[in-house]
Amino acid sequence: QKAKIWVHVGKTGTAVASMLQGCTVVTCHGRAGRLTPPVPRHARYLIGVRDPVARVVSAFNWRHPNNTRNGKIHGHIYPHIELKLYACFPTVDAFALGIVAAGPCGDLARKFLSVPRAHITEGLEFYVGSVLDKGLLDRPYALLHTERLAADVAAAARWLGCRYRERHEHGNYRTRNATFLSPAGRANLRTAFRREYEVLAALEAGPGRVALA
Repeated sequence: QKAKIWVHVGKTGTAVASMLQGCTVVTCHGRAGRLTPPVPRHARYLIGVRDPVARVVSAFNWRHPNNTRNGKIHGHIYPHIELKLYACFPTVDAFALGIVAAGPCGDLARKFLSVPRAHITEGLEFYVGSVLDKGLLDRPYALLHTERLAADVAAAARWLGCRYRERHEHGNYRTRNATFLSPAGRANLRTAFRREYEVLAALEAGPGRVALA
């Protein structure tokens, strides 16, 4: 029996774990969840995907210090660089515009984007980039689109032989709806995360992809 592996990219659908029932699905999430060569042959993969800019906006807001409790964000102590980042950029649009700005805050934004960090810069490239052309695209995999998560997970359950229980609840945090992006800010994010769009396009067109219907 083939292993069932869910690559849980941050902010692409935490509810998947509770929506798939009746079979064991291994969750790959966080730094230990990155796929690295060799890619197991006897496995089926579910990969969470989302428009990269929308995912970054959601991640930025989810990590926002306005959501803290006792100095922690979602149970984790803030890294110092994140505290400095949000002090410079209180909104995601300010951050997006700051990517190309001069001065200490602009330098901080570019430094922040230069390495993988929790959720905001840990996207598709972080999770599957090193195996994209080293076996993953030829393995059987399905994409779970955040924009139509319930339908995709229901179809994935049929493919995997799992039971499906709809449970698609959005997180309710203070900054969830602060999603405004100016045209310039959106363009900056698309440029900064252009590799994410390349990885997404490769996954959408990969030979091993199983169409969910």
